[in-house]
Amino acid sequence: MIEIVRNMPVVYFDSFLKSLLILVPHNLPDAPKSPFGWDAFIKKITGIKPGDVMNLVKATVMLAVSDLIMLVTEKLEPKLIRRETIASLLEHCYFYIRISSSKKISGEAEQKLFEQILRRFSIMIGDISVHDRSDILANIFSVLDSSKKATNEEIIMVLSVSRYISTRPKTEKEALQITHLIRELNSCFDRTKRNVVRMAIIQSLERLLQPLDYTSQTPIENFHIPLINEVVELHKKARKWSSTEELRGASLRLIVIILVNSKMEYFGSHIDNYLNSDLCAKAKVRPYAYDCLLQLLRGRFYLDTRIHARQQVNNTFKISEAYEYITRPFEDELQDVIVQRLKLIADLLLVRRKGPIGEQNLDVCAEIFVQMAVHNLQITIKLIAHLLDPRNTTGSTETLYVGLKALRTIVDPDSGFGIALGALNDPQIQPYLSKIAMDFSTNITQIMHLCEHNVGISVLGRTVQFSDISFFLDHENNFAEKGNSFYTRPDDDIFAMLFESVEDPLISEMEPSAIGTPGLRRESITSGMMSMGLEEELELLTAESLPRNNTLPVKKVVPVDVKATKELNEKVMKAIKGWYEACGVGVKDLEALAESSLLFDPTSSHAKKNFKSEQLLTIRLFKEVIRMVPHMPTPALIGGEYFIGAYLLHSSEDLVLEVSHSLQRIFVRYPELRLSIINGFLNFIKTTPFQDDIALCTILSHLNSLLNFWTQREGIEKTKGIPIEKDFVYRLSCKLDGCVMIMLGRPNTRIRKYCLQILTDFYTIQQSTIPHPEAAEQLPLHAIILRHDEEISKFSMYGFMERDLHGYALVPKVTSVLTILSVREVAQSDFTILFRYYLGEISRKFMTFGRQKAIKHAAKFSLMVAVPYMTSVATVDTDFVATYSSYLVLMMSLAGAPLTSDISVPMTPISTTDRLLFNHFKGFLMP
Repeated sequence: MIEIVRNMPVVYFDSFLKSLLILVPHNLPDAPKSPFGWDAFIKKITGIKPGDVMNLVKATVMLAVSDLIMLVTEKLEPKLIRRETIASLLEHCYFYIRISSSKKISGEAEQKLFEQILRRFSIMIGDISVHDRSDILANIFSVLDSSKKATNEEIIMVLSVSRYISTRPKTEKEALQITHLIRELNSCFDRTKRNVVRMAIIQSLERLLQPLDYTSQTPIENFHIPLINEVVELHKKARKWSSTEELRGASLRLIVIILVNSKMEYFGSHIDNYLNSDLCAKAKVRPYAYDCLLQLLRGRFYLDTRIHARQQVNNTFKISEAYEYITRPFEDELQDVIVQRLKLIADLLLVRRKGPIGEQNLDVCAEIFVQMAVHNLQITIKLIAHLLDPRNTTGSTETLYVGLKALRTIVDPDSGFGIALGALNDPQIQPYLSKIAMDFSTNITQIMHLCEHNVGISVLGRTVQFSDISFFLDHENNFAEKGNSFYTRPDDDIFAMLFESVEDPLISEMEPSAIGTPGLRRESITSGMMSMGLEEELELLTAESLPRNNTLPVKKVVPVDVKATKELNEKVMKAIKGWYEACGVGVKDLEALAESSLLFDPTSSHAKKNFKSEQLLTIRLFKEVIRMVPHMPTPALIGGEYFIGAYLLHSSEDLVLEVSHSLQRIFVRYPELRLSIINGFLNFIKTTPFQDDIALCTILSHLNSLLNFWTQREGIEKTKGIPIEKDFVYRLSCKLDGCVMIMLGRPNTRIRKYCLQILTDFYTIQQSTIPHPEAAEQLPLHAIILRHDEEISKFSMYGFMERDLHGYALVPKVTSVLTILSVREVAQSDFTILFRYYLGEISRKFMTFGRQKAIKHAAKFSLMVAVPYMTSVATVDTDFVATYSSYLVLMMSLAGAPLTSDISVPMTPISTTDRLLFNHFKGFLMP
């Protein structure tokens, strides 16, 4: 429907608007009812009971209708839409507000829908005001009229939906309208005693003054003079209002808007006093001071505008536009003046500030430094270097976080900072920004060690459940986010104040941080607007709640694809049954042979782990460290001693997500580093003390996803031009063969599936660089399995039946008609006991046809993974017995493998085994 409206000829807009207004779930007083209206529409929907569900249905329909109307008002042309239709639309909007102001909204889902409806109303009314705001002003003046006795809730709601009606006056009439509205709002402020209403008025004044640009970039007409004088008087009143603690934040933000829009002379005479006296008196930096400083640095860029509201509803808003703005136009101030102001702001934040920054202000503070970099990059980088130096910030996790997040925003190409700064200064700025990140590599490594010491796996533990993390590269840009991802205003939310006003009559006596209903917080409204598609909106009828943020997707999966595994199990069971019948013996309980280890710890609680506040802050810092790695991918971090993939096993799900996404970004952005990342995974598997199936499956699933992206999603052809060291590919292929050979011994279906898929994908990569000859005697493990699959399967079948002494019956005449199961089929089934025989045959072929280097790697993995597992376990359970048996099979087959690189695999009897794997294997043999 949305696409139909977007492509609809404008001549149909008038009729279309009328038809939409018929469907709204309320009737205007004294208006005739349509036979095709809401009552007729709701009868067609069966199964809806009165009560909360009906309220949700009405709100959902209202939201859908407002979405469509908003598309029409975006292309509004007064000549094509009759004035009566526009008046009817405004009447419906304000009537809905009046009836909603007296209705109690219950449930978080209904509250969120109500927020979305009011947001769309404000956009529609703003669209209409561009052409004519007379009817809109009449509604505002009516609710502000003391004789009408409008409720506080109604005043707040009307002001909120009328937030986008202001534009810079082009005529004397428009200037008089804005002047009149400012005076009426001032009068209402003086009459009311409720601080929540006063705050709504101050914020309405702020939105009203935002478009009034009187800087050097715009000419000033004579009819602007009275309006400018009115704004000057408003500045004086705002300073007076700021003496009230509850109104201080809103008043100071209003002053910022006045100053950034004023003439340079007026700005210069008031800015220093504002920073030193009004904003940070006695060096106290309150939460609202961070918001005010950020707005001051952004100048005339505002988050809450009609254009940005529509972008956020359409999910197209990008904060990078803010990086194109500074406090004043370039020609207004000398660079020396700007530098002095930046030093003053830095002094307030870093030197004169008393007490902590506060967790809720960290992102705002980081964004302040980013905006400072727009003004002067060199000074800001020096300040960030000071913040990130552990010697200067000992014990200050907050300052480390602020500096690191600001640095990441500056150097990240996806943030848009480089593009914006390039447009303002040097188009070639991005390569310079990329080099800056590498200059901080030592600092960031030190910070990572600090985080590891405080909230590492050794402190907080590791995950007790396997999580399959979705590959996210189709929507990688993290900076195409809503405004609330960057900062929130704790007292700047008209909608939230509405509910505060309803809930608590004593709100004027409460601290701003204490007000607000639990189900409706400020982060989802003014500073940041949620965007929701029509399908998601309709799902509200059945959903318990709506997502609050932009969390990257995680898909928790414990079992393998249940349907596929069940089909394979049935096929394997049917084949085994046929084997027994061919031997002339009865069928045993075959289901007892199907066993696979769990991918969660049944002894541990799976509830989300609660961390202390200090730990949460450090985890937040740790996440920023991980996010920085793609911008400074040093060898130690992507494949060396500080390999970040180790934190895929951390107990914090948020940190695991960041690690996974950072590895994926590096894998995509730096194809030349892909082999190093793969090598890092293999080294970690060999050295990690966590050798259970949950940990190994988590690591192998990520390795499998990266290789699958390389070979399947991206394709080998696209990376053929990447310089890859062939010798490294060969050595890595041998190490991978050795690792997979041992990992196939794990009693988990998913692990075996990943191992075989990893072999296949890397074999494809290897063949594109250094293909092995068809007649080669030494082959990669994948080629061995492919070439000898049938032979492996037959010998494995014989060995399996021989355990019950029935192998003698499997003569060639009999086996020729039996179902032979391939290696992959048995590996991906739950029949771990049967696969153990396949494993023995695979390892035997591997010792015969495998590459010498791969065999040595298999011996090393056995020595570092299998032997410690078999000798150090404390609890003997089913999984341990299955793993022990498989490892023993592998060590028996690989017993002749050398442990060092200076000797070859012996092909004839030798007198000593000191340097062979057999020297360790014989310790497991019975005396």
